[in-house]
Amino acid sequence: MTAKKEWIIYISLLILSLTVISFYGGAVSYGFFFITILIPIISLIYVLCVFATFKVYQEIGSRNIVADNSTPYYFILQNESFFSYAGIRVVFHSELSTVEDIPDTGYFELIPGDKYRYETSLRCKYRGEYEVGIKEIMITDFLGLLRLTFPVKEAKRVIVSPKYICPSEIKSVPDIDSLIMNSRSDETSEPDILTREYIAGDPLKQINWKASARAMKLMTKKMAAPEKRGISVILDTGRYDTDPCNYLRFENKALEILLSLVFYLAEKNTENRICCSDNGPVIRDIYDIREFDEFYSEVSLIRFDKDNSIEHHIEDDFLKGAVYGRRIIFLILLKGSAEIIEKAGRLSDENTLLIIYLVTDEDISDLYDMETPCLRIIRADPSEDTEVIL
Repeated sequence: MTAKKEWIIYISLLILSLTVISFYGGAVSYGFFFITILIPIISLIYVLCVFATFKVYQEIGSRNIVADNSTPYYFILQNESFFSYAGIRVVFHSELSTVEDIPDTGYFELIPGDKYRYETSLRCKYRGEYEVGIKEIMITDFLGLLRLTFPVKEAKRVIVSPKYICPSEIKSVPDIDSLIMNSRSDETSEPDILTREYIAGDPLKQINWKASARAMKLMTKKMAAPEKRGISVILDTGRYDTDPCNYLRFENKALEILLSLVFYLAEKNTENRICCSDNGPVIRDIYDIREFDEFYSEVSLIRFDKDNSIEHHIEDDFLKGAVYGRRIIFLILLKGSAEIIEKAGRLSDENTLLIIYLVTDEDISDLYDMETPCLRIIRADPSEDTEVIL
């Protein structure tokens, strides 16, 4: 990268030296011309020497951090050579992370043996594993003719876990507390056993011997539909973009919603089943806050891939089985269409409430027409607070 102003001055000097040679000649004119020719070469050699001898150190408080949380970070610029550095500028990774309170001094000048240390903090925007801190170094010569950029030799990579916000309530299900209470009651109470008189051909294992003794005749258990209990949370682990700066913010928001939902339910000691796809079905049951802590450490390992798209798996038998008999189903989608919403609606019935969180920054007003008493659609913008969404 070059500086236009300095190059205009240099070219003007070069033209002037050529003009002097043409009209006057002489040793002085030719000497001035050759010196002018050598200036860019000397500048290039100087910049390369600076790059070869320049030292930069950077350190992060921890390699494992939580998204949107600050972690200590510092960098050191050091001149270990015998000549001065005219101008050093550091360029940071800014797409997925930010270095807070970046010094506004622009270019740093370092004399031989000089060292500059700057302590600050670093904040990562999204969950994932990526490079942070200093991305490249820009080196300028004394005259400002050349400004060359070089990559950092040892980049810093971090593993970022998604954050979760502890919601005070889940606004998308106003009566969720009563549903949770009923669900726990169903799980802990002994269901009433209905019986009828034995009919030839009934399975012997269905005979209720206590009721038969009381009635003085064979009585068999009635087959009753099981009570709906528990809650399922389904996560779409499809990847719908190739640019990390695009897909990471959507995936990060989906995981924030997942964690906030699971934390809310686990805190109330409510059984909730997490379902997703990772080259096959992945099902995890969470019963209390202690199991949530273990689950949180596993969330960073959830892998998003184009082959895991919910569009391909929403009608799989494993998914239907995972949500069978559930009072509430939360479905977190990264891609929404009328066809997907229609397929998702088949996971529920008149006794099951399906809540779809669609993570998108697009207008989905046309999908709201598909809502029913058992189906609600909530738009989750990646730039909004999770607590507002829930």
